[in-house]
Amino acid sequence: MSEELRVAPAALQQCVREIFASVGIPAEQAEQVAAHLVEADMVGHPSHGVHRVPWYLEQIASGQMRPFPEIQAERALPSSEIWDAARGFGIIAAGRAMRRAVALAQERTLALVAVRDASHSGRLGAYSALAAQAGCLGLMVLNGGSRFVAPFGSGERRLPPNPLSFSAPIDERQVMTIDMSTSTAAGGKAQVAVLEERPLPPGFMVDEAGEDATDADRFLRGEVAMRPLGGALMGHKGFGLAMMVEVLAGALSGAGVSQHDERRGNGFSCLAIRIGSFLPLAEFYAEMRALLAWVKDAPPIPGQPAVRYPGEPEEEARREALQLGVPLSTAIWERLGHCAASCGVALPAALASGS
Repeated sequence: MSEELRVAPAALQQCVREIFASVGIPAEQAEQVAAHLVEADMVGHPSHGVHRVPWYLEQIASGQMRPFPEIQAERALPSSEIWDAARGFGIIAAGRAMRRAVALAQERTLALVAVRDASHSGRLGAYSALAAQAGCLGLMVLNGGSRFVAPFGSGERRLPPNPLSFSAPIDERQVMTIDMSTSTAAGGKAQVAVLEERPLPPGFMVDEAGEDATDADRFLRGEVAMRPLGGALMGHKGFGLAMMVEVLAGALSGAGVSQHDERRGNGFSCLAIRIGSFLPLAEFYAEMRALLAWVKDAPPIPGQPAVRYPGEPEEEARREALQLGVPLSTAIWERLGHCAASCGVALPAALASGS
């Protein structure tokens, strides 16, 4: 089992930025991608954090991930657009797409920007939150990545993890964000489990005979599949959500749905809804505060922590990371260190270590 250390957020972000700059990524894009990956670790999602830097370099070297080009909408209507990202950084494409959806929604109430042929797009919660911070409701759905999820009732890989994220503002500063894959776990969680030499929990994975699997190495070798969200008993719900994402993100964007043929990169759709078109923001904030107060007042089950709303654990982790440093396992730190050394970049000093 890997131990943990902490690194100052600014120093870690500078290191990652310099790694990307060393392979020719323009400074502004290197900064944005580095900030996104470090933030994922800060909010407690190492599956989408800096452990991906070596893989990003491999994708850049192979041409599967390219600096995001200046693009024009292939199809533009007053409240919708379709973009082709041309294998540009998904992280940058997604941020731009959600901001564009927000700009359109400010004029038209509802707007959707659909994007195809993007590379890995990172943590979706970061993008739906952009809409909430601008006084909108934000929804993002994505079909892309490896097809490692079994349909409900099967043990064979057929679908990607098909994540979705929804954000709503609580007030001028706080946001409620639901960010989830429609599988029991994202593939990155298996990658991190292998790095840290630990199994995945029972119920996450299934083999073609329908038996549970916990060895994450078997997942990386393609021998087992992730179950849909809900697992063996209730996985029809996650499977249904995954099929919805296929339609909204794959079919609408032109990236294509999951089938035998290859899709056109990651496909995603960013939807923004202007709250002020329905009621004053102050009234909406009051509704949100009442809802959160109602659910958080529910007494916890004995032995369990207090109820927290979606996105609250991430904000608690962010505050802790800002105070104490970004938590990284020693396995991820060593992986980043090898990558940095190969690029002639020095790792920052660790702040602390622990179990």
